[in-house]
Amino acid sequence: MQFALNQLAINVRGYGMCFAPSKCKVLLQDWQDSNPVLTLDGEQIEVVKKFVYLGSCISAGGGVSDEINARIVKARAAYANLGHLCRLR
Repeated sequence: MQFALNQLAINVRGYGMCFAPSKCKVLLQDWQDSNPVLTLDGEQIEVVKKFVYLGSCISAGGGVSDEINARIVKARAAYANLGHLCRLR
């Protein structure tokens, strides 16, 4: 895995791009090592169990329960914001 990250970093430099290790996260599925240490340009990349990408919650287990809960919370917040419209009538 570390070798692949190093090769990716080298290849993107050829196109004038670079990675910001502080903005990168690693989500591992079915990984044997409990605490892997992955680095990018000498900085350690944070290993997470779940994160939000383009508004969707992605978890290491691949389940959808976190995504469903997040959508329910967003729907409740949107509905609560409509309350002032009902009071105006």
